[in-house]
Amino acid sequence: MSDTDRRVGTGIGIGAVTGALVTGGDIGGAAVGAALGGAGGWLYDREKKKHYYYDSRGRRVYR
Repeated sequence: MSDTDRRVGTGIGIGAVTGALVTGGDIGGAAVGAALGGAGGWLYDREKKKHYYYDSRGRRVYR
């Protein structure tokens, strides 16, 4: 599993649980929360990737 997959998946899980809690267990609230959480996880991943690159040996180097 890549870093992107992990971050988006975590966002979906947290968003679904939060959406369900906020709406009192409504399935629609969980779905909306999952969508927003997934988008948030993807945006977080994009931001994190701006701060590192891979060198010639394939190692991650932080700026």
